[in-house]
Amino acid sequence: MDGCRELVLGDEDKAFEYFKNVVHLADGAYLAGFLTLKKEHLTEAADYLATAAEKHNRLGRYFSKYGISATMSLPHH
Repeated sequence: MDGCRELVLGDEDKAFEYFKNVVHLADGAYLAGFLTLKKEHLTEAADYLATAAEKHNRLGRYFSKYGISATMSLPHH
């Protein structure tokens, strides 16, 4: 929840600090991976996203629990 709050407030670095501590949760791993991908740290992003993929059947569980609808986008190059 703290990481999501920081995302809404626009502080992706602070949000990442929260998400990297909850990568045992599929949603935490997904968001950590996405924010890392956005910074173009590809190897680290791949690790987080692989963790999320391994737990794909649990993706969205915490978003749903707290009524969060997450839409992520990457900058166009």
